[in-house]
Amino acid sequence: MSDEASAGNKFMVCQYKDNIATFGTWINRNPLNYALPLVLLQLSAISLGSLLIEICLQPLGQSSIVSQILGGVLFGPSVLGHEDILGTALFPSRSIMTLETAATFGIVFFLFAIGVKMDTKRMVRPGKQALVLAISTMFITLLFSFSLATVLKSYVRMDDSLANALPLVGASQCITTFSNVSCLLIELKMASSDVGHIAASASMLCDFMSTGILIVLAGIQQSGFDPLKSACAVSSSMLFVVVMLCIIKPIVKRIVRRIPTERPLQEQYVLFCFTGVLLSTLISEMLGQHFMLGPLVFGVVVPDGPPLGAPVISKLDLPIGKFLYPTFLTTTGLKTNIYKIHLRSLWIVAFLTLVSCLIKIGVVVLVSRFLNIYFYDSVVLGLIMNGKGICELLMFNMWRDGGVTN
Repeated sequence: MSDEASAGNKFMVCQYKDNIATFGTWINRNPLNYALPLVLLQLSAISLGSLLIEICLQPLGQSSIVSQILGGVLFGPSVLGHEDILGTALFPSRSIMTLETAATFGIVFFLFAIGVKMDTKRMVRPGKQALVLAISTMFITLLFSFSLATVLKSYVRMDDSLANALPLVGASQCITTFSNVSCLLIELKMASSDVGHIAASASMLCDFMSTGILIVLAGIQQSGFDPLKSACAVSSSMLFVVVMLCIIKPIVKRIVRRIPTERPLQEQYVLFCFTGVLLSTLISEMLGQHFMLGPLVFGVVVPDGPPLGAPVISKLDLPIGKFLYPTFLTTTGLKTNIYKIHLRSLWIVAFLTLVSCLIKIGVVVLVSRFLNIYFYDSVVLGLIMNGKGICELLMFNMWRDGGVTN
């Protein structure tokens, strides 16, 4: 039903265009040779596997993201997929594009939901504590982590691929994203606490600064380091953000004022939000940015709470938050093969990550002493600011697809 050709580490899959739905097993045809039955089985297996792992990890108090990633590792080449029979039957290479496309839709709408929850007032006026914490945590951690990565690269023997990627791994440790912090605060039931408010405000500001840096870096990379093309790519991306925040956002606010609050939200407004998410994602891709920029910025445009933001998010919670978003995490786990991990590379990356986390906690604790934050609260705040999640997975997947890491 399909042919595969390989060139290096890349595969080209040729498949019949009508090979979607099966005619049944009674005519001696394997349903798993067709796209629709196969993706249905994959989604069912992913959901069931992640749910069982989450139930097993509940006594340990682990976050749901851990069980969802481990679900992918379970079906990947590290465990069950290590046997070629199961790996090629359940997750053949011809089905990966379909599965990852469905999972990417989940991430797009998940990022939109995160953007809706962002408070632009906190980003513009974050408060003294959040402002000082965000700037010091981000740039001091960046300085020390990048310096440590450079020292390790110079004095420790390692593979060329790891040596090239190590400074990026070190620099990425300074990033604190609102999506990770907000999910962590909700799971720990700390969103309404003083520490939760400071962490949320600081992470929003860090997200704003890191997004600006990533826009510049992505524009330069996509243009092939050509000065003129780089300037056009960066300026067009910045213009997109400015138009969304300064023109589209006021228009959306006017529309929201006309929505009656005493009646359920009409479908036309929900359709408007969904279409806006898709169009903003398309524009982001056309500008050479990662697709995550578009839905995140459009989410900031849509005001949180009733009558628009809260009902739309509630409609997305089950199909996206509980189904397609975990599918993306699982597909990331599917790419993990522990048998290809070298122990020398493992301890180098682990050492860099551990030291970077300790540096970030130390910076938060030290700065908190001058901001009249209790020591215990500052330690908790430092641990929360070290939270990793979906944005780091997106970043490492982007590096993997771009050949930066392997």
